[in-house]
Amino acid sequence: MKSKNLRLNTAIRAIETTTGLQLLKPEAQASMVGVTIEDFEIRIYGRSDLKDDALLLAKAAWLDGEISLKDYNEIAKAFGLSSLMNCKVIYAPTGRAGEYGGLATNPYDGCSHGCEYCYVPKMKRMKPSLFHEKAKPRENFIQMLEADLKKYQEHGITGKQIFITFSSDPYNPDDNELTRQAIILIHQYGLGVNILSKGGKRALKDLCLFIPGLDSYGATLISESEETRLLWEKNTAPVQERIETLEAFQEAGIHTWVSLEPVVSIKDTSEAIQATRHAVGLYKVGKMNHVSSGKLDIDWVRAITDLVLSLQACGYWAVDGTQERQAGYYIKEDLRKELLKVNEHRWDSSGFNERWYRHSIEGKGLK
Repeated sequence: MKSKNLRLNTAIRAIETTTGLQLLKPEAQASMVGVTIEDFEIRIYGRSDLKDDALLLAKAAWLDGEISLKDYNEIAKAFGLSSLMNCKVIYAPTGRAGEYGGLATNPYDGCSHGCEYCYVPKMKRMKPSLFHEKAKPRENFIQMLEADLKKYQEHGITGKQIFITFSSDPYNPDDNELTRQAIILIHQYGLGVNILSKGGKRALKDLCLFIPGLDSYGATLISESEETRLLWEKNTAPVQERIETLEAFQEAGIHTWVSLEPVVSIKDTSEAIQATRHAVGLYKVGKMNHVSSGKLDIDWVRAITDLVLSLQACGYWAVDGTQERQAGYYIKEDLRKELLKVNEHRWDSSGFNERWYRHSIEGKGLK
């Protein structure tokens, strides 16, 4: 008896839309009920090696950001591969986190950097004082990571990056050995890493592990000012140390990027751009989301336009964020929403319109 699977139906239709290929029998297309894998097999390229073609097509659509990991996973499961959705420590982040990477893993819980804007204690429902006490290595993390990596190997997935980490800093003041072990192991399975850190030179001992064309190294910078850093990020590495670390990774041929999140003031963010433009391939810009807005007095519409003009003056152009190791700048969704709140008159009087938005914010290009 054929089983019906609505998610498989949705996944296949997404691939059809992306590629222009017809993968389903006409009768399966006409019926909006679920579709079976037997239906899927009939139409793939008209070739006999149906499984390989289907998986390659689904995998390419996922890696290109056209379908979700859930959609790809459903097709792969239908062909008897293990599920990637029940991995223990590798996962597909969603929401704001998803704008930093398609896959992620978290070797540590807690972080002693003590950033005022840190969102993790709230997400984990922990007291900030307890969370900021120390970065604690996760028990059996490496064993669980390797078990997950074997599943990705089974699917033949290579070259994709895994973001480290959302629940701490990979180069926190307390322990970095787990980060090093994770990088080595991830490389053994043909995948790359994408690091985001405020730990400065602590990352340099692992620079020799990074692979050009595969890995990325990023630093969070909210300002060039040490005074601002100490106000918001009291226990992090000094700003100049982070810049010098970016320079070292860039000189080694590693893709570098900076997270300009959160924006605490236009002046601070603009100065951070000017101080790092010589050593950075990609900027990601986001607003303050986890601190009372009363602490900031920012006209976000003017802020975004000013920052975009500043980035473009430095030779950077908008990217859509769907690919890894991009060069340019990416405006995160939370800031895009601020632009979309304004009325039509405000848009015109501010000097931008829908055409400008698509080109300079979404990275869609001009038509």
